[in-house]
Amino acid sequence: MVVRNKHSIAGNFMDAFAPYIGVANVVQGTLDKIEAEAKARVQFLRTSGETQLLGGQLVDGSITTLRQSLEFKNKVLLGMDITIPVELDNLDIHLNLLV
Repeated sequence: MVVRNKHSIAGNFMDAFAPYIGVANVVQGTLDKIEAEAKARVQFLRTSGETQLLGGQLVDGSITTLRQSLEFKNKVLLGMDITIPVELDNLDIHLNLLV
């Protein structure tokens, strides 16, 4: 489940940024749009398809890097820390019996 969720999240972000590739220039306005889109996608993935037992696809996410590449001037580097939900595999129950 974790691997599928990761692939789905990555695809969602790729879809979000596809309209900028080959169309926009690497300028501050484009970086601002990418930042806003990344934040909006985090919020969307936190709530989209959320259920009581599964939650959303993301618990949280934040941008760690957003800048032009120093090596390839036509590339933008976007780094994000994301937290995804994990499956419940074990449940320890401790009962204190009082008489």
